[in-house]
Amino acid sequence: MLRFSLFRAILLLFCCGGNVLAAHATHMLGGDLTYEYAGTAASPNLYRVTARIYSDGSGSVNVGTPPTAISLACSPNGCTVPTVTATLTRAAGQTVATSCTGTSESVVITTLQGLVTLPPAQWQLTAGVASRVVGITNIAQSGTVGLSLNAELDNSTGLVNSSPRFTASRPVHLVSAQAQRYSLSAFDSEGDSLVYEAVQPLTGMSLPTTTCPVTTTGTAAPHLQLNAATGELLNVAGAAGQLGIYALAARVNEYRRVNGAWQKIGSVMRELDYYASAGTNQAPAFTRVALAAAPTGQLLGQEIRIAAGQTATLILTAADTDAGQSVTLSSEVAGLVPGAAFQPLANGQGQLTWQVPAALPQGRYRLTVTALDDACPLLGHSVLTLSFLVTRTGLATAGRQALAQAPFPAPFSEAVRFQFAGRGVQPVVITDALGRQVAKLATTADGSAVWQPGAALPAGLYFARNTQGTQVARLQYSGK
Repeated sequence: MLRFSLFRAILLLFCCGGNVLAAHATHMLGGDLTYEYAGTAASPNLYRVTARIYSDGSGSVNVGTPPTAISLACSPNGCTVPTVTATLTRAAGQTVATSCTGTSESVVITTLQGLVTLPPAQWQLTAGVASRVVGITNIAQSGTVGLSLNAELDNSTGLVNSSPRFTASRPVHLVSAQAQRYSLSAFDSEGDSLVYEAVQPLTGMSLPTTTCPVTTTGTAAPHLQLNAATGELLNVAGAAGQLGIYALAARVNEYRRVNGAWQKIGSVMRELDYYASAGTNQAPAFTRVALAAAPTGQLLGQEIRIAAGQTATLILTAADTDAGQSVTLSSEVAGLVPGAAFQPLANGQGQLTWQVPAALPQGRYRLTVTALDDACPLLGHSVLTLSFLVTRTGLATAGRQALAQAPFPAPFSEAVRFQFAGRGVQPVVITDALGRQVAKLATTADGSAVWQPGAALPAGLYFARNTQGTQVARLQYSGK
């Protein structure tokens, strides 16, 4: 069982840190910055900018209140002096309990919004707050540097754009070396291509009179690996002994075909501050994704193909290995993804329905679902990232077969074993998360196969498929 809460851990680090900002409230735990086109005939260059700020909700000593307003600076054509400034004011607030003891141990997510006029240019948008949490392990003197968030918009060609929006917001807590899955995935309603990258957290932007923010001094967060194609976060087993509070920042780069060529048209950023601890609570894990019409099927780890205008109804199941704990599923996509709805069911199940808009552009889209246990004192959770390919054709998942044996171990560091259904030697193709072939092998006569990655392959998510594409094994490689 976990011994102390996130804020108590922060407070302990604060007390051990001596004279770090003793007179200041230090409580910010990350945030993100996005924008949405809000233009009209009278104001064709109008954009609504949204910042979400995460802060400690415990109300303890040295913890301030969530912000009610923050400054936004918009600089055209690089990091010049801002020509457009605005104040983002509080539009909503949400308290997310992280403990079984109620909201005394919680994180407050404050949404702040404002309107700005951004005529064609290459825009840098930045917002910031001064009170980053003290004691972040991988940011030097974190309590003395502010938290800054950045977004980019390149509308210099006259295009309009709404940025991608993050679909999972629950704060992350890593426990020991167990396999845990989270997500920084975002949804783009215009079908633009998204590429995710880990970046160093930013600072230096709490007033609109300064230029672009700068990176903080520190090291990369060691526990989580970001999938560049999906935004999925998977923990790195080798970092299990590194405990404390860490900051992980990610940028989502947005690409669109402009005049026949791919062009970066913008980006958004999120900083995720998380806590890594030792403990025995096992986070819940997803065990099945199936079409409601075929509940015994298995789509976990597979890309779901669907046509614009069609509806997919999925039943998701998660389980927890801790005795006596129950699991509840939830999703935030209903308020973010057009046509999406989610209904929690009993016994660790939930139903995700996505009526894909007929006008939605073809492309790949990611939706997320969260599984939450009722551990005490700290709750455990995991996030599943579902991949959809929207095309002109219909659902192409019903023909998929369940594996005779799921990949083991998961994740793996040396070799992984799995077994396809059916007898006889079968060719197997191994691809990375971007669909690039990295290996070819064959099963034995009983359909089983063992894959040992080459020394040059990086840690990450890989897929093993038969030549018909009817069986897919999801292989999580933690690296050697």
